[in-house]
Amino acid sequence: MTQIFTQDKNRPVPLEEQIVLLYALKSPALQEMDVLGWKRFKAEIYPFLLETRASLIRDIGSEQEMTKQIQEQLDQAYGEYLELHGSGEKAS
Repeated sequence: MTQIFTQDKNRPVPLEEQIVLLYALKSPALQEMDVLGWKRFKAEIYPFLLETRASLIRDIGSEQEMTKQIQEQLDQAYGEYLELHGSGEKAS
């Protein structure tokens, strides 16, 4: 999970992206991800959301708080992402 907190040296992370990633830490669907899964998730989820749910990103930026509606939409988006891209689960 520490992969969520690392930033590229010359690429500041927008607040909306930080919120998307931090909220993902409490998502039960993502708890079983391994390090490679988290790296992939971190790199892909924000572009995925910009492409599929641009209004959600705008809402996150404008609301400046984590509303129930935003939480529900993020949970749905994480589920959709995992269906399309796999979960990167740890090997048992």
